[in-house]
Amino acid sequence: MAYVDPQFKVPIYLDTNILVDYIDGVYPLLNKSISFFQSCPFVELRSSHYVRFEFVEIRKIIHFSKKVNGRPPSREEKDRIKLTWSIGEHKYSTFASDIEAQVMSELRLISDDLKIRFDDHVLHEQLIYPTSELILRTNLSREDSLVLTSSVFPRADNYLDFVVVLTLDRQFCCASTSLPNDIIDLFSSHKTNKPHIMNARRVQYANKGTMINLTKNIDDRTLNSVWKQILRHLIIEKNKTIFAGITYKYGKTGEAAKCVYFELGSNTNMVAYSTSLCIIPPSLDTQVILKVNPHNFYWNNGTVIEKLPTMIQDRRLSFLPDDISQEQLNQLRQKNGIVFYYYD
Repeated sequence: MAYVDPQFKVPIYLDTNILVDYIDGVYPLLNKSISFFQSCPFVELRSSHYVRFEFVEIRKIIHFSKKVNGRPPSREEKDRIKLTWSIGEHKYSTFASDIEAQVMSELRLISDDLKIRFDDHVLHEQLIYPTSELILRTNLSREDSLVLTSSVFPRADNYLDFVVVLTLDRQFCCASTSLPNDIIDLFSSHKTNKPHIMNARRVQYANKGTMINLTKNIDDRTLNSVWKQILRHLIIEKNKTIFAGITYKYGKTGEAAKCVYFELGSNTNMVAYSTSLCIIPPSLDTQVILKVNPHNFYWNNGTVIEKLPTMIQDRRLSFLPDDISQEQLNQLRQKNGIVFYYYD
């Protein structure tokens, strides 16, 4: 897998229900999505100690029910099992050794297959107050509140200012997507942002275009296309302060066919100064970093831009890259590549 600067990776935090259904293969499209994430260099899969603890208990209940009844339990049966840890005359202790071995094997499978290290997000004392405030100010349960806070505060001395939480929990989605402003301020006071909650039943690019439900079935090509659109949007959102623009296709022969073309983002006419550019092709399989000369590097409407930064009227820019392979040039000249100002 190609190396990608960590600032361009999208952290996707997997909720407990996602990992539980992944292990059982309940929804093939969900498993294919997670496999896509695993193979994409621009995704960083994450989870936490708390999710691990939840996973262990849920899998414990499921395996107990399967051993006694031959099937997973219903919601009502789960609640009854947790009261006495028995099903009819069958005690959990009779099966404890076998179930422990099964669940520990599943945890190793998650770590090996998905390269998720639960130790990256530990339970620490700095989670207590923000989690308590979420519980008191919202409709979120204590479990969902801890999922949210642990996703953005992996350690007491560390935080993530951008993270996506993928979940199948309908109640969690409804409660967390309607958080009041004071809760958003709560995250801001800790120098981070509210996590992006992604409902696995309503996956969509920027609230438009094709919507997919990961509990249903669609063809792999549509699935990958939608995820690439979404990831491109998330990469831009995460790095909006250095976002430069989007590549477009132009020039078939001569010098024009050797140049790279992009249009500035819609909110600016400023060409910023940067030591380099980072361009991510629409395939999302690599990044290409190019040095920028502060003088006479960019062209605009057939006129060279003598120095940076500068304002332009027509937002379309081009440049002639040096020291790159034909393969890299082909990647950079594709339509819908993402361009970022990059500072070495």
